[in-house]
Amino acid sequence: MSFMIPKKPQILYSPMLATFGGGSARGFNPGASAAIAQLTYAVVGGGAGGGEASANFGGSGGGGAGAYRNASVTTEPNQVYTVVVGAGQSGNNSGTTGNSSFGGGSMTTLTSGTGAKGATNGGAGGNSAPANIGGGGGGAGGWNGYTGAPGGGSGAIGFNGGGAYQNGGGGGGGAGGVGGTSTGNSSGGTGGAGKTCVVSGDRVGGGGAGGAQGITQGSASDGGGSGNGAAGSANTGGGGAGNGGSAETSAYGGSGVVYIKSDIQAAVTTGSPTETSVSGGFLYKFTGSGTIQF
Repeated sequence: MSFMIPKKPQILYSPMLATFGGGSARGFNPGASAAIAQLTYAVVGGGAGGGEASANFGGSGGGGAGAYRNASVTTEPNQVYTVVVGAGQSGNNSGTTGNSSFGGGSMTTLTSGTGAKGATNGGAGGNSAPANIGGGGGGAGGWNGYTGAPGGGSGAIGFNGGGAYQNGGGGGGGAGGVGGTSTGNSSGGTGGAGKTCVVSGDRVGGGGAGGAQGITQGSASDGGGSGNGAAGSANTGGGGAGNGGSAETSAYGGSGVVYIKSDIQAAVTTGSPTETSVSGGFLYKFTGSGTIQF
């Protein structure tokens, strides 16, 4: 008599299931599937301060808005991109601390500089914004006949500051329009208009209002300081307002901002940007410096 001895059952192994990480997109080659994102972004520099003012010499000029620039780029795998948000400037300073930027890897870093500070009162022409990267020009200081100053020129969006008529200071140049000329002893010039950011839809980059000695000060919009000695709004790049000659003070411009829209969600960010789900992807708003990686 013969006996049939059954074979021992064999356990079948699936390489995909038995390999650690095999169920993820990067399981076998972590670098092969690194995400690539399509970005559009806008960079707004910090606003300049309104001009200093002393008593009995008319109003000082409004500060120019920070420059506005936008572009697009395809990211590189595993690349960390750096965001710098410029600080709002005082009427004593329109330095590089107001510059905002975005860059990393092989892309050309996009930099938007600050605007030009407003002129002091007592008869002074406006100050010019930094060439090529600067924003709006500074408004002239009252007295009669002084002119505003140019914005940053090619490569950045920033318009001229306004002139002075009689004792009123001119308005600072904005990202979307020139600063207004003062209209009399008691009326400062209107701050130049800002513009709508193509990435976020926010209004940014208004010039600061001109100061005046009387009761009617200049007005401003889109983040520019409105009324004697008013600061520009934070994270708009708005210029600070001029002063009416009551004190030796100047108003600060508003800090800058960087917007990044991506077709995919970021893997890592630093600097605590706000993330919003929008049509076509995700919008990141940086109100302080940080990094982003996809």
